[in-house]
Amino acid sequence: METPSIESGRLRLRGWRREDFDPFAALRGSPEDQAYTGGPVSRERAWTEFCAKAGEWTVQDLGPLMSFVHPDNQASRAVAERLGAVVEGQGRLNGEPRLIYRHAGPEKAKG
Repeated sequence: METPSIESGRLRLRGWRREDFDPFAALRGSPEDQAYTGGPVSRERAWTEFCAKAGEWTVQDLGPLMSFVHPDNQASRAVAERLGAVVEGQGRLNGEPRLIYRHAGPEKAKG
């Protein structure tokens, strides 16, 4: 299965690429940026996470695009909702609560 993509005027959600790793590692290593994810991780741990995420769609046949957003992260919630995502449920990630958003397919996504 091909990873779905959604694009708006200011944001593109797409599958992982090798050139995405350095920015991903910098983001995962930043204490400020990881306030809602359990804290920063090493570059080696970031590589493991990156590879797992890159293969997830194919291995698990995940289907629609999902977002896991901390309930207090109003900016991320607003982006998901502007893109047409709806809350499908609640869960936990790294011991923290998450809202689970399901994004519309590319044909229904808002731009």
